[in-house]
Amino acid sequence: MSIVLPKQPYFVMTTTKYYKSMVLNYGISHFYSFMMDEIKDDAMMAVPDGCIDILFCCDSHSPSAKVCGTVLQPSYTFARKNCYYFGVRFLPGHIPCLCHVNMAEVLAQEIPLEALLKDKDMFYKIVESRDFAYQQKVFLKTYLKHYAPYTAFNVKNNLHNFIVNRMVSTAGNISIQELSQETGYTQRYINQTFRLSYGMSPKIFCRMMRFQYLLDNLGLETDFIDYADLAVAAGYYDQPHMVKEFKAFSMNTPKKYLNELRKENYSGRLIIL
Repeated sequence: MSIVLPKQPYFVMTTTKYYKSMVLNYGISHFYSFMMDEIKDDAMMAVPDGCIDILFCCDSHSPSAKVCGTVLQPSYTFARKNCYYFGVRFLPGHIPCLCHVNMAEVLAQEIPLEALLKDKDMFYKIVESRDFAYQQKVFLKTYLKHYAPYTAFNVKNNLHNFIVNRMVSTAGNISIQELSQETGYTQRYINQTFRLSYGMSPKIFCRMMRFQYLLDNLGLETDFIDYADLAVAAGYYDQPHMVKEFKAFSMNTPKKYLNELRKENYSGRLIIL
């Protein structure tokens, strides 16, 4: 199991009830669904997570679906009010085998799913339902048909997968020099091939993983958090460095973020199945 479990906390805080079903297999992190019927606004803030999402808008009048690449900085995305959504979040750095693109092509973009996938049957079955378990089953049935051929041996893909897995499993606390030593490829080659496929440098991806690890460890279970110790555990130089990075990726300090979680009843809105 990867040490980084990707989160979009502002999605939870903006919506009514946010259902989440963990997978952690086949390149999928989790499925999720939410309603947009009690929101203050139709804007939801996305934070960098190194992930690709497929999001289905199950509107009976005008259904749609889009492939969403990770953002590089906190950015707003818009959803329809009074609408039910079903989503699939893939593991950090994983490219959905249904979509014949690399991560660089969808980076910080929202692309209509129909432009990347011709399976209309799966689309209509998902958008015409409000049954979360059924939607997961429909998606996996189509997805797994493509998954086995996708995992066939390929030297370049295997290098990318190894690099991403090491960055995820260390929560971003690995250097390019270490990756070079472990793979036998030069630092220059690793930087070039990673940037070409993912649209960002390995260093930026590592920063995302460190930030996501921090999100996962900023819990609501305790009233006291030793931020200095947490900074060291997450791999930051010190507490000021952690705060600076957290603000860059969330427009908030860790303390204000936690206060916001409590104010918006994050725990009450998130339902893990």
